Amino acid sequence: MGKLPDGKTDAKIEIEDSRKEELDNGLFGTAKIDPDMYSAQKNTNIWDRTKYAVAGLIHVLVRQITTRTLILEAVVVFGLAFWLNVGVLAWAVLVLTVGINWLCELFNTAIEATVDLATEGEIHPMAKVAKDVAASTTLFAFVMTLIVSLILFSSPFYERFTG
Repeated sequence: MGKLPDGKTDAKIEIEDSRKEELDNGLFGTAKIDPDMYSAQKNTNIWDRTKYAVAGLIHVLVRQITTRTLILEAVVVFGLAFWLNVGVLAWAVLVLTVGINWLCELFNTAIEATVDLATEGEIHPMAKVAKDVAASTTLFAFVMTLIVSLILFSSPFYERFTG
């Protein structure tokens, strides 16, 4: 077991809070943590939770330039799928790949906002790493969507133009 930054080598790490407690690093230690004790607000109403989720989606659509690329990608991919009359399984795969791309962008935006909040505008090398790696998930998913689309469209495209 390696040394922690404060020199501790014990499996339990003390944290500072309004009360002193030790973190249980055992297999079920994380499950013992009550997130309500650390949450700024609780959203018990399903309508409020839905409203906050939609507000987050609107934020991404309005503030993130990448979403314009994702919208274009979805229009092109689904337009080609419709035009080439691909099968149900191909549609399912295309919806999943485009959906995964959108999920990556949503997570990327959340991670970038969290890093910005945590660093309070300070430039830190690890903040750059976190933001760059998060952004790479969107790029990776975008490239994967293109590859999957090419694979799924190749045969119907060939048939459409060769008769």
